[in-house]
Amino acid sequence: MEKSTSKRSFLLVIFGLTAIVLIVSIILPMRDLLDLGKKMPGMPMNATAHGVLKSGVHETDNLIYLTHILMFVLGIGWGIFLIYTLLRFRQSKNPIASYAGVRSHLSSYLEIGVAVIEGVLLIGISLPFWSQQLVDANVKSDEDPLVVRVLAEQFAWNFHYPGPDGKFGRIVNPKTVKGNKGFYRDNPVGLDLSDPNARDDITTINQLHLSVNKPVIAQLMSKDVIHAFSLPVMRVKQDAIPGIQIPVYFEPSKSSYDRVNITDFTVTPKEDQKEDQIFVITVGPEHIKDFYGRGEIGQEASPPPEKDFYGILGRAAKVLFTGSELGQRGQELIVKNINLENGTFEVSSPKDLIGSKIVKISRPWEVACAQLCGIGHYLMRADMVVHPEGEFEKWMAKKVAESEEDE
Repeated sequence: MEKSTSKRSFLLVIFGLTAIVLIVSIILPMRDLLDLGKKMPGMPMNATAHGVLKSGVHETDNLIYLTHILMFVLGIGWGIFLIYTLLRFRQSKNPIASYAGVRSHLSSYLEIGVAVIEGVLLIGISLPFWSQQLVDANVKSDEDPLVVRVLAEQFAWNFHYPGPDGKFGRIVNPKTVKGNKGFYRDNPVGLDLSDPNARDDITTINQLHLSVNKPVIAQLMSKDVIHAFSLPVMRVKQDAIPGIQIPVYFEPSKSSYDRVNITDFTVTPKEDQKEDQIFVITVGPEHIKDFYGRGEIGQEASPPPEKDFYGILGRAAKVLFTGSELGQRGQELIVKNINLENGTFEVSSPKDLIGSKIVKISRPWEVACAQLCGIGHYLMRADMVVHPEGEFEKWMAKKVAESEEDE
């Protein structure tokens, strides 16, 4: 029994030391977080107006930074405390159990300190920030925001736009079409097509389309269970609850793709394979900013200090090549191994890219469900496309024309 207890204590000490080493190894590369204006490693790019560090502590990313720092400090603190108690109260120094326990109030003081810090994060930062967001939402609600209904179900996101007239069509009560499974299979939002306001309404499945620099009010609803509407690059996450319509406000500040016309680049085959070839694309320094997206109107977009695109464009940035033997429709290729210092990136293509041009750079953003909603939860994903100014209206007009052709 004594040997077993000593062995468990020794293993716990090893566990505590390993935990501290792991946490410190994570913290050291993140020491630049002391400058809260820098991007946290591993986080997706920030594409929303309310997430950028602008004025003190009332910003989304700043709160995320401070919360992570608190968790790291707590992790190290509790690891040290675990090792201390195992050594201080080991059996060789305390052969007889003490039923009085620890008489010091140090742990109580530490718990009070942690509670105070958490209170500062909640009362001093979170609540003022949330209050400011409500004020901004009320102010910008008068600026003709884009209103979209988000209807979640297992396992899909259904999006409903009011169309050019700005009026939502009537929704049919599910009880009136009970048993008609085909109705909701072909019309997942339950739109009453006999309603005049519904004639120009647009519905999509797993495709959320937005416009850059235009406020958005997403009205969240659910058909079945609780789903978590999560837009990582927009710093938005809100539960969609059955029977309740919950509005969520945000404003995209970056588009998810850029129209470009880059012809002055070189193509170098890197490695021949049986099927596809790997090409190294070298662009001029004047085009590097294109791969990060445009800046605000009238401003140039300067490249961030990161050396690669991980977390900037996304893990699967894509570039559309057209021209030459690729044709007008072109070929959309996934970008890998981007190096900003020499302006290169790699793509894998079954065709030669020499003589082609780059016409579009896209960053595939997603709508995720951050709630475990069932066995097929991995299917609960949608693509989010943030159009540059003027492009959203073109997309809307195209969808309206398509719906009229189907009638």
